Amino acid sequence: MVRKVGVGIIGSGFVSRIHAEALKHVPDAEIVAVASKTRAHVEKFAK
Repeated sequence: MVRKVGVGIIGSGFVSRIHAEALKHVPDAEIVAVASKTRAHVEKFAK
């Protein structure tokens, strides 16, 4: 059984969105955390 690699993203801007989209195509990767300046930015990024 292969364990997934947990990935944290710092920032919720343009480049972070590209990274998140790319990580959707990595079978053994899972975004487990996002850090940003405000909670509102993180919540928007999560959608």
